[in-house]
Amino acid sequence: MEISEEQRRRMEANRAAALARRQRSSQNAEALANSGEKCDKAHLVPPLCWKSCDYNRCPVYRLRDYEVVTDVLQRLPGVKLEHIPLSTRNSLRSCSHQLRNADQWLPFHPRHAPDSVVDKLLLGLPWKLKQYLLPFQWDGIRYGLRRGGRVLIADEMGLGKTLQAIAIAACYLNDGPLLVVCPASLRLVWAEELERWLPFLSPSDVHLVFGREDDLKDLKTPKVVVISYNMLRRLRESILRCSWETVIVDESHNIRCSKRPTDSEETTALMEVARAAPRAVFLSGTPSLSRPFDIFNQVNALCIILRETTAAQSHHYFQDYQRGVRLEELNILLREIVMIRRLKDQILTQLPPKRRQIIRLRLSSGDMLEAKASIDADGDERQLNTQEIGIAKLKGVTDWLSNNPFSAVKEEMQKLIIFCHHHKVMNSLQEFIVSKEIEFIRIDGHTDAKDRQKATEIFRQKDEVKVAIVGVTAGGVGLDLSAARNVVFVELPKTASELVQAEDRAHRRGQKSAVNIYIFCAKETSDECHWQSLSKSLERVTTMTNGSEDAIPGLEVETLMDQTESGDTKACSLLRRCQNSLPPDEVPEGRRVVSETAQQNASNESWNFDAHLLMFEVHNRYHVVIEMSPAFFQVSSNTGRVHLYKKSLEEPPVVTALSENFKPEDLEKLEQIPSTERNLLLPTCLLENTSLVDASMAFIREWKTLRPVHRKRLYGRPLQLPLSRALSRLTGAQGGLVKGGSKRRRRPIGELACPLPDGASWRDIYLSGNMSSRPILQAWTADDNPLCKLCHRPCTRQDSREPTTLEDLFCKSDCFEEYMTKTSSHFMREKLFRLERGVCVTCNLDCHALVECIRNLDVNLRSAYILKKAPAFGTHETLLQNLVEDPIEGNAWHADHIVPVFAGGGECDLENMRTLCVVCHAQVTSEQCRKRHASFRKAQRALQFTRYGFLRKGDHQSKTDDDKELLGIEVAGSAYSKQTG
Repeated sequence: MEISEEQRRRMEANRAAALARRQRSSQNAEALANSGEKCDKAHLVPPLCWKSCDYNRCPVYRLRDYEVVTDVLQRLPGVKLEHIPLSTRNSLRSCSHQLRNADQWLPFHPRHAPDSVVDKLLLGLPWKLKQYLLPFQWDGIRYGLRRGGRVLIADEMGLGKTLQAIAIAACYLNDGPLLVVCPASLRLVWAEELERWLPFLSPSDVHLVFGREDDLKDLKTPKVVVISYNMLRRLRESILRCSWETVIVDESHNIRCSKRPTDSEETTALMEVARAAPRAVFLSGTPSLSRPFDIFNQVNALCIILRETTAAQSHHYFQDYQRGVRLEELNILLREIVMIRRLKDQILTQLPPKRRQIIRLRLSSGDMLEAKASIDADGDERQLNTQEIGIAKLKGVTDWLSNNPFSAVKEEMQKLIIFCHHHKVMNSLQEFIVSKEIEFIRIDGHTDAKDRQKATEIFRQKDEVKVAIVGVTAGGVGLDLSAARNVVFVELPKTASELVQAEDRAHRRGQKSAVNIYIFCAKETSDECHWQSLSKSLERVTTMTNGSEDAIPGLEVETLMDQTESGDTKACSLLRRCQNSLPPDEVPEGRRVVSETAQQNASNESWNFDAHLLMFEVHNRYHVVIEMSPAFFQVSSNTGRVHLYKKSLEEPPVVTALSENFKPEDLEKLEQIPSTERNLLLPTCLLENTSLVDASMAFIREWKTLRPVHRKRLYGRPLQLPLSRALSRLTGAQGGLVKGGSKRRRRPIGELACPLPDGASWRDIYLSGNMSSRPILQAWTADDNPLCKLCHRPCTRQDSREPTTLEDLFCKSDCFEEYMTKTSSHFMREKLFRLERGVCVTCNLDCHALVECIRNLDVNLRSAYILKKAPAFGTHETLLQNLVEDPIEGNAWHADHIVPVFAGGGECDLENMRTLCVVCHAQVTSEQCRKRHASFRKAQRALQFTRYGFLRKGDHQSKTDDDKELLGIEVAGSAYSKQTG
């Protein structure tokens, strides 16, 4: 084979380069030897100590000797030296005193606070919060306060990061408002925790943002605002206009980094808000989901000391955006500057263990072909994507469930969590569980926040609910499902952090039994490679967050099992044995916590209430209520918690807050709560006064009898029993159910607005940013100012001249709601759903939950399930068939007028509306039709009787008299008129 001229030139060039490198190497060695002979002994630096590293001993030098050591290393032949970044060295030098004296805190940045300031800030915490905090949580709070309130709390799941963040924010709440940014599903959870642990916050102090109607641009900034990532992006301008003192970012690992030059809009908006606030607390049990680089944005937003100018400089620690280099060094830097992380193994030493077991499934050709056919996919049956693998594993999973957890008697079944990723997999599992007649809950990406919270409470409190079907990404965070002791992963999560997060929904504080985790892995598919990548990813990430000593070398598995064709499992090899394991039924009596900070307690002040009790009858039942009492109650619209108020005895009387609140459910089951836990759940002033307990119970009972629309009117008002007094005042002021007495369903748009002011004219307005919007008529004054579309008062909103939503055309939210209520039945139905959640007021059928369940079932299974939950559908075949064929809310429940339209109940607001299931609505409509027909027949009979009476009266009069009577009529100019004389 002949060598071309080009190949010959390359070979000669490579040979010459190799000879040059050899010559330079020999010269460097000779120069180093000569320099060593003449080297000054002052430059010889002894190592501080020797450390074992990869079966070798490595010297450890002081940071102050960095330049001398690196200068010598650079002279060694064949050594490629990678310098520690200058910013890292400067940061370590600034905190060098803290590294040498870990027991003594010395601020090393102007924003840091000495211990004297920290102690002063901690004095302002509520006494109940101080009583509940564990020692290691005190350490986390001090860590954040010492660093000026800018901290990343990265404790493992279940160690109380939320509580630590609330305590840090409470120390700065007097300096300015607090903004909490969290996933949408956790907004209500945060509202609950804030009201519980900061009782000095009134319900009006906590503002939840669910949509544009909750925008802050026309409101005075509340003390606390809770908003989701998505709504922060949509309301970015109005949020940035507020001056936030503290920002809490929950699940901060969502601020992910990208290879692209620019980050996502959500990340950019959150970074701007966090950088502008003096204090910022980030919370994440998994700061990096799958790669160390994911933590860059969080550190960049929090810490000025470590802040790089661009992400391009991050290559010092992150390699190819997937792996990491010098992760131990990065861990030291994060731990000393901005991040605190504790592990459950270090803190809660008696927490029961979790045991992972992998169950390997061999997929048959039929399962693979069926999986491809279910999603209309083509191609090689051995090449399956993740969704197809999940569907193909269903047969093996259901067989295992039938032979193991579902084989027991229902009363003896243990609660079980099943994690999936794809909706088709969840739907198939739901059909299987329904066929087994097992009660369950389901939480996926379509479950809204209130349904999610309700489902969680049902799973924890109702013994008959045995299974929770949960989406890994939708329900892997923010849920407390510790009532379960068994966890099943039908599909592998995308990242190792998602797997650990999902496991800790059950393995957390409060769990009293060992948690068994079963992970199904399909043989000879991408599942096997994906499992290995999850283990490697977890090792890289934990080396950065936990340090090399506490890094997790991979996903620890106790047993590896193969499933046989019969559905049984047998252990084929024992990979690793968990240490310090507990028998499944063994319950630890206590827990041991490790910390250097002692727990602090504070004294509390008791209150005395003198009340006069009065008996009166409500719905044929006698209740004890307070007729004249200094106790007042206020119910939070966000959480339902009852806040206590007291009326002063001086003149004029003033109602003041006691800074105490409680959940009505806790008071109702007071006798069931252990005495050691009562002080943490209920106010001390309530426990020490039986009269106040009786008054509170009476208030709760009467509150539950109110309609949701009446409760909405009473939210945010200090109330005194009986509630009917306050409700009658509000209802009377608004005119009651039929204040209008209209027999029209809706009022025409032209009749809604007030008369147009002089000089004003109508204009066509287009909503900015909406190219497909139709023109909307709005009145404008002669001097070019917009007027409210309803009341024609001047619009002073910031977006009135360039409206982006329909609400911007009104002067205030009340005008917008009145306009939409009068003109849109869809808007009325949505408002009614927010209040009553689709529950029939007559038969108490949860129509919304029924629709959500049958929507995911096969058509052939829907009818039986509906008849099981709502037997009344059996007598209405048409309504049943409509719901089976099209499971939507409109085929399950209707918005009905309490006072019918024909009786004057038209053009009403929510006061005259109620939720009825379609069966009850059909019965009510039939009854109303029967009454209308009966009334019509009665009116017809009365008319006939009147006509018959006139006829009989006419028979007694003569025809002559009738003619005279007719001719006696005076008609001007007529000859037949009577002559007056």
